[in-house]
Amino acid sequence: MQWPRPKSLTGLMLLGLALIAGPLLVAVVDAAIQINRLSKASQDLVTKGVESARLSRDLIADIASLDRAVRLYQIDRRPEFLDTYRNNDQRLAAKRTQMAQVLDDAPTQQLLDDFASIHDEIARAMASPGPAGPDFTAILASIDRLKDLSDRISQSGNQQIDARLAELDEQTANTQKRLFWQSGLLAPLTLIAILPLTLSIGRPPRAIGPAISG
Repeated sequence: MQWPRPKSLTGLMLLGLALIAGPLLVAVVDAAIQINRLSKASQDLVTKGVESARLSRDLIADIASLDRAVRLYQIDRRPEFLDTYRNNDQRLAAKRTQMAQVLDDAPTQQLLDDFASIHDEIARAMASPGPAGPDFTAILASIDRLKDLSDRISQSGNQQIDARLAELDEQTANTQKRLFWQSGLLAPLTLIAILPLTLSIGRPPRAIGPAISG
């Protein structure tokens, strides 16, 4: 089987340019894809890190507000103080839900599940008190557990971000190595493609046609 050959000098030059441009184009496209992936991963990691830090601060602040609302209602049972507690309770529930969406690794999710379970127990105790009213001693003890869990959630979130950052660093290093080897392979491929073209063009014009047609 014979491969088709160019019939003219122009065809030979176009073939040579295609052999040179083909690998170069593949390398450029691959490099663009890899850089775009790394850029998106980096942007997502920064966004998640900032959001995680903000939510951790908000979670701690909301627990403190919940604690003050419960203590205030313990002293004075006026309905407006109970409404204050309920508002703080809803805000805390929203924050824990947002954190579960941002911090999705298994250890942090387990801590958030424990947090949600204790938080729901507090809400039930406040919503359905016994004949003597809510058991504020137990409720305040549960809030202290929420404070401890919020610190552990924050630490776990930081560890998750650090782990993702290490993965991103490794991906960046691997991509740099890949691009380096691709660049190294382009040089011999380009020389291989240029050499026949150079030799053909370097011949006398009357010898080019027979050389091309074989």
